[in-house]
Formats: sequence, C-alpha cells, structure tokens
Amino acid sequence: MNKEEEVKEAEVKETEVKETEVKEAEVKEAEVKEAEVKETEVKEAEVKETEVKETKNSGGDTVTLGGGIELSGFKAVDFGTMVVVKKIVGSYTRKFSDGNKDFEKISVVLDGKKITAELTVGGKAKTSKVEEDNLFVALDKVLKGLE
Repeated sequence: MNKEEEVKEAEVKETEVKETEVKEAEVKEAEVKEAEVKETEVKEAEVKETEVKETKNSGGDTVTLGGGIELSGFKAVDFGTMVVVKKIVGSYTRKFSDGNKDFEKISVVLDGKKITAELTVGGKAKTSKVEEDNLFVALDKVLKGLE
C-alpha cells in the first residue's frame, strides 16, 4: 500500500469514527428527550392523582387534597376564596413536609369563625386553634401555631 492509499484509508476511518460519534450523540439526545417525556407524564399522573377527592362524613364535608391535606367545614366557602385557602394550606404543608421526613398529614377544620388545625408527624399530633373574623388571617395564625 502506498502513502496515498494509506492517507485515504485513514481519512475514511476518521470519517467513519465521526459519523459514529454523531449517531451516538443523536441516540443519547433521543434517550434524554424520551426520559423527559416520561418524567412529564409521571408528573401529570401525580397531579391527576392528587386532584380533589370529596367525601362526606358525619360532621359535614371533608375535602382531601394531595400531600396529606384534609379540609373540613369549608363547604360554604366560595370558589375564589377556596382557591386561596388551598394555596395557603398547601404552602404551609410544603414547609412542614420538607422540614419533617416523618410528615403524615395536616387537617384543617373550619367551624364558623373558629379554625382548628392538626399536624401529624411521626404518629404524634400537634393542634392549634384560632378564632378570628378574617378567614385568611385565621388560617395564617392557626398554621403558624403548628410550626
């Protein structure tokens, strides 16, 4: 084999190596995209799973939200206010669950102007009670009482 043939053969091999590297990169990129799609699907499934499940109990209504949240006595609260209530309780619940690996659940009961909240961590319950005219102020106070 002469020098020209050796150079051409080396160029062909180099081209084949580059093509292989490009194909491998494309495969890896496709795998990453597939994993991202699966992760998104899992998150969407979790969101659907944690959507509101309403049940009736002897004391009235109980709304069970995802993440171990139970709300009772909020049946008379209008939709817009309920959205804010869920956000407030969800925010505190995230703090509690992030700070306590043994977090189990939080229950909030509205009875007129009185709100009772119970936080269960590691099988132990902590209770806070507040009576206040403003629902949002009462909710904030009762949840701060659980910290």
